[in-house]
Amino acid sequence: MNYNEYLFSCLLKDYDREFEQMEYDLQFEEAPLRYADFLKSSFNVDTKGEYECILDYLTNKYIKYFDVHVFYSRSNGYSVPIKINTSEIDEDDDAIINYAIAREKIDSDDANHVSYVEEVEYEDYVGMGGR
Repeated sequence: MNYNEYLFSCLLKDYDREFEQMEYDLQFEEAPLRYADFLKSSFNVDTKGEYECILDYLTNKYIKYFDVHVFYSRSNGYSVPIKINTSEIDEDDDAIINYAIAREKIDSDDANHVSYVEEVEYEDYVGMGGR
């Protein structure tokens, strides 16, 4: 394993819980394969340092943003911005709603009124008040 693969594997542990919990010998075997996927990606560019490119790649691969919309009536409802690491939970609507409840973004009564869960871009997430 070279330095670049080692750097990638260290950063990957922050995003991928399954990789983080692998035995070290399995990480050692897996890291170069995952690093090779990064090298082939559109995130591996010459205009930034490799560290920043890796972070962009991992963020795009593992971090997703959602709008959980609670709807009571035409004039009464709200949207909740949710940021999720997809290595920690599934991306289905029920899992995202349960995640929002666990993070106290909505309560269980409001969960019964969720009209949709929609993936949104980071800019939309920030525009909704997400951090």
